[in-house]
Amino acid sequence: MEAFLGEFLLIPKGTNARQPFRLEPFQRTILRGLFPARGVRPWQALTAISRGNGKSSLAAAVALYCLLGDEVEAAQVLCVASDLRQAMIVFGGAARMVATSPELAARCKVYSDRITVPITGSEMFPLPANEGALQGFDPSFAVVDELAYVPPEVWESVTGATGKREQSLVWAISTPPLNDTSVMHRLVTQAKTDPRPDFAYAEWTSDPTHDVTCECCWRSANPALGRFLKIDGLRSVQRTMRESSFRRLRLGQFVATAEDQWLSPESWAACAHGRDIEPGSPVVLAFDGSRNGDATVLVAVSVEQVPHVAPVAVWSSDGKPEGWQVPMEEVEQTILDTCRRFKVTEVCADPYLWWGSLQRLARQGVPVAEFPQSAQRMTPATSGTFQAVVNGALTHDGNTMLTEHVMNARCIEDHRGTRLAKPGPSHHDARRIDLAVSMVMGWARATHYASQPVKRARAVSWRY
Repeated sequence: MEAFLGEFLLIPKGTNARQPFRLEPFQRTILRGLFPARGVRPWQALTAISRGNGKSSLAAAVALYCLLGDEVEAAQVLCVASDLRQAMIVFGGAARMVATSPELAARCKVYSDRITVPITGSEMFPLPANEGALQGFDPSFAVVDELAYVPPEVWESVTGATGKREQSLVWAISTPPLNDTSVMHRLVTQAKTDPRPDFAYAEWTSDPTHDVTCECCWRSANPALGRFLKIDGLRSVQRTMRESSFRRLRLGQFVATAEDQWLSPESWAACAHGRDIEPGSPVVLAFDGSRNGDATVLVAVSVEQVPHVAPVAVWSSDGKPEGWQVPMEEVEQTILDTCRRFKVTEVCADPYLWWGSLQRLARQGVPVAEFPQSAQRMTPATSGTFQAVVNGALTHDGNTMLTEHVMNARCIEDHRGTRLAKPGPSHHDARRIDLAVSMVMGWARATHYASQPVKRARAVSWRY
């Protein structure tokens, strides 16, 4: 194995790109578990390791060895991941290695969706993690990239396809999962409580009781640190990543919950700038409406390279008599008045419960745009706003209620994505986050417009 990698493969990217593929000590440890010098090979394997430690490149190299160097006639190698784009990372790395190796390029044919070896009838395919795509295969080797994001039924489909050959191997390599319901969590528990020779398990992790800034833990969880993973880069990531995400993705820890405070008080306070948005300035208005439970809020976000956030109005049941309802006509009039005050590029709103009001506003010329608070829309918006705050690329007016809502907000990560939630166990918790949610929506749309090229008037000249 090591001789094949060193003689025929070049590192496809990053540090030492286009240099011979020399194994690091921790990579040898992984491969000794997959391909033991003595005894029977395992049928299944799982490697839990943090991001940035060359998982995909090693997986691509092993996949090519199993395609070409393992002395298997008509080998069938599968590169499986949560979606085809992710699967193409490993497959693309393998294709790149073939392209940079004259010996392998002479033996292989590389297509967009497969690599074939005509002389042996061997094939490699990238496949998304769905049961239909995995039917009909007989893999001699399959690598499942980022098992943490792969549904249990897909893992069962891949492993269930093995056993038809004298020997085959399914190897998963991944960062820890988001929660304890994933198939990866179950496999890790089984490997630790009931180790078996037919299942090879290896992990690089760190002490969860240590502070997140402990660089000894960084080295424990990142065996490539000081080799092709740079500590300065890891320090930069730690400063701008939420603690639960850093522990899971960079320290290899199985975090009990992926929920924590969205923004630190220090980061938020550093962005305070006691200025108003000038009348006539281009803004996006973000509206988050309710009936009588949560607050109904309107937030202005300036359209500029560093957006400025300023709440416009809040309607809340706090201190109101029982049965109080949001005054819809007052809300609509406030939006109209604000559109006269500023140059409003867009009023973004989730239409839930407020579709009629939004239609009436649109008929009066208000530039209403739907912004459903779905995971697909909120995940990039939430992550982007977080990065803007911690990097000083957003300012706010220091509004007390806005600060309260932002400090209340908790960030939850799961298979659906990233989103904000109230701090309590129930969505009926009285602590509000509505201004924080509206800020996220407004930031996403304001930065979209700020990034658009400025339309300039065409210059016309005449000759007399």
